Parts: sequence; C-alpha cells; structure tokens
Amino acid sequence: MKIALYAGTYIRDKDGAVRSIYQLVASFLKNGHQVVVWSPDVSEEDNHKPLRVYRLPSVPIPLYPDYKLGFFKAETEQQLLKFAPDLVHISTPDIVGRKFLLFAKKQKLPVTSAYHTDFPSYLSYYRLGFAVKPVWKYLTWFYNTCDMVLAPNESVRKKLL
Repeated sequence: MKIALYAGTYIRDKDGAVRSIYQLVASFLKNGHQVVVWSPDVSEEDNHKPLRVYRLPSVPIPLYPDYKLGFFKAETEQQLLKFAPDLVHISTPDIVGRKFLLFAKKQKLPVTSAYHTDFPSYLSYYRLGFAVKPVWKYLTWFYNTCDMVLAPNESVRKKLL
C-alpha cells in the first residue's frame, strides 16, 4: 500500500506526538508499505530509502517558535498526484492537514488521523480562551471527515463525535 503522511513536525524525539508518528511510520515500512512524509519541520537524516520526506515551506508559529506552520503549495499537490497514494494519514489538523484532507476526499482516497494534541487546552494559557469553542468546532469537523481516527481515550473520542 502507498501511504501519504502529513505531520506538522517530523523530527525524532521532538515530542510525544512525533515519537508516535515515528512508530507508525516504522510499522508501515516493516509491513511492506511505501510511505512518503510531508512536513514543515523535518530532519534530513530521516530522508533516506525506503522513506521519502518532503520539507514544506514554513514560518515559525507565533508564541511557539520551536514549531513551524507549513504551507501547501501547488508543488505539494503535484508530488501527491505523482506518488498516487492508496491512503492518506494526517497527524496534524492544521491548515496543511486540512489541505491534505480535502485533496484525499477529492481523489476519493481513505483518510486516517490520530488525535495527538489537545490544542484547545493550550488556548487559555495563551489568553486565547475565546477561541476554544470555534477550535473544537473545527476539530470535530476535521476528525469526523476522516474515515478513521485514533483517539487516546474514550473521553476524547466522545468529544470528537
């Protein structure tokens, strides 16, 4: 199976979510799948066969400069079309993740995702509590548009329904 994977960060051991993504990719490869990763934040040491990693153009995230916000360009869509995936896995529900989701739906491809980070809980810390409700609305739409979502526990699963 050919799997296109988008991750907001793909640098080994940067955080727990990325460790999970690395484990997922390793499992895909071990089971004979072909995987291509797109991310705005990648380690070049991971760009080796059998894995191909594309670095997306990006800018540092305001208030969180250790992480980057990527951009989905026409070139990204061409790379996806050339790879011709059988499945799209989206690890980060940001603006690029949304573009990957819309691409997959347009191509009638199955989409999987995983809920790694409780983004709404960070908003109050950054004095953005007013955005909690719209962010949950977006996350609910995003994850319900996917064909399968991995949730860490039952309470998160219920929130996403």
